[in-house]
Amino acid sequence: MAAQQQIIALGGGGFLMEPENPLLDRYIWDTPQYFARLFVQIGAQERARKVLSESKIKLGNRGDFINAYLVLGEFDKTFEIIRTGI
Repeated sequence: MAAQQQIIALGGGGFLMEPENPLLDRYIWDTPQYFARLFVQIGAQERARKVLSESKIKLGNRGDFINAYLVLGEFDKTFEIIRTGI
């Protein structure tokens, strides 16, 4: 089944404008890897860790989490996720 494509228009702001209400951001960027990379680039590693800790690791997104934790330099967490998949 092909992924459904959508066009989403935002008005009056942009991504990460409401850190206490990240629902729209998470809907649009549905993988934690994107958040982690963005937060690392803007120097907000703790926010990246929070997003990752609130997200669920499933079989289909394990690689995204591994990449996200690698970006943060969290090698112990990276290997923990790898070990659980073996």
